Amino acid sequence: MGAAFSDEQGAPMIRFHNVTKHYGRTGMALEKVDLAFQQGEFAFITGRSGAGKTTLLKLLYAAEHPTHGDVLLEGRSVARLHPSSVPWLRRNMGIVVQDFRLLPRRSIFENVALPLEVCGVKRGELRPRVRQALARVGLEGMGKRRPGELSGGEQQRVAIARAIVNRPSILLADEPTGNLDHYLSSDIMDLLVGICRDQGATVLVATHDQDQVKRHDFREVHLRGGRIEFDRRSQHGPSGNVTALKQPGDEATHSSPPGTEAGDERDEPQGQRESPSEAQA
Repeated sequence: MGAAFSDEQGAPMIRFHNVTKHYGRTGMALEKVDLAFQQGEFAFITGRSGAGKTTLLKLLYAAEHPTHGDVLLEGRSVARLHPSSVPWLRRNMGIVVQDFRLLPRRSIFENVALPLEVCGVKRGELRPRVRQALARVGLEGMGKRRPGELSGGEQQRVAIARAIVNRPSILLADEPTGNLDHYLSSDIMDLLVGICRDQGATVLVATHDQDQVKRHDFREVHLRGGRIEFDRRSQHGPSGNVTALKQPGDEATHSSPPGTEAGDERDEPQGQRESPSEAQA
């Protein structure tokens, strides 16, 4: 799955080209956004509530469409995808949200396995991949438990395991630490950074948690009122300077930027199974 959006000749993995999103009476969500993210890049999308962070991510997985401009994944327009292609798009991304969206009547193993079931992965391959994902987030041996038996931090780990089990090239996290305390937030953020480093995924994290942003030296794109207020590059990346908008009307230029161990069969319960359609948000 990870090769679905391969990096070709240094082209950006993700590009927002002069994107504006307007919501009828509620006003402007994004205005004239130009951004590019490379394969394997980690970036924070910051700003206050209502700044446009969630809308930016939703445009990537076709939950919203731009009013003007275009969103490109390796040169392919997301907005122009046929509706029948949207499930394919989302199966090749990992999406983590603040409220977890786990199925309460299914086990942890079944929750994580769901994306693989939807893709028709055979059980012989599914089992070790689910166990590998659970091990990656530190939840070995917990596959038989139900979401209600876990803490908030553990439930978010399950959501991350579900997001990475398909080995996506792009991982999107919308306020993944919003319901967690500082210690657990640091734990979850470190996990996302490790996934970017170890799997080469492009990871975009929308957050208002400046403590976590300051802990890591990664690119920060700050939104204010739907516009890019600044695009600050990592000191270890291609650029360490801060590009800021001098005036609200100015246009800003932004640079483009398995082995699997055998698991315990006890992790896979034999109880009643539910339809994969229950996982749709």
